[in-house]
Amino acid sequence: MIIETDMHITGAQIGASGRPHAMVKADGLIAAITDPLLDDLGFEPGDDLSGLPFVSLWAHDIRPMVREALRQAIERKCSAELDLDLEYLQGVPQPCKVTLLPVEEGRHVMVVLEDSARPA
Repeated sequence: MIIETDMHITGAQIGASGRPHAMVKADGLIAAITDPLLDDLGFEPGDDLSGLPFVSLWAHDIRPMVREALRQAIERKCSAELDLDLEYLQGVPQPCKVTLLPVEEGRHVMVVLEDSARPA
């Protein structure tokens, strides 16, 4: 389920928080991704995913939700939240919240993953 939010937080605040995050360009391609997010999604730290479609990182059955949240953040320039379970990666329940925040006047979207097991 996509929840529209009215968050006013900057990319610098997210970066300084140390939370796993990525920057996605308005065309939906990954511009940058942090090692903690790579790890959470089953990749090795340092893997270069830049230029790949952001929605391709997610399981096929949740891609439509992720695609819609990304579209909303880019086109409507409003934040969106997704409650997802990354169980498909580890085989055990891993609920998380993914927040998509438009930044740089909609030219990019900051994607932040908050794992329920990780302190905020």
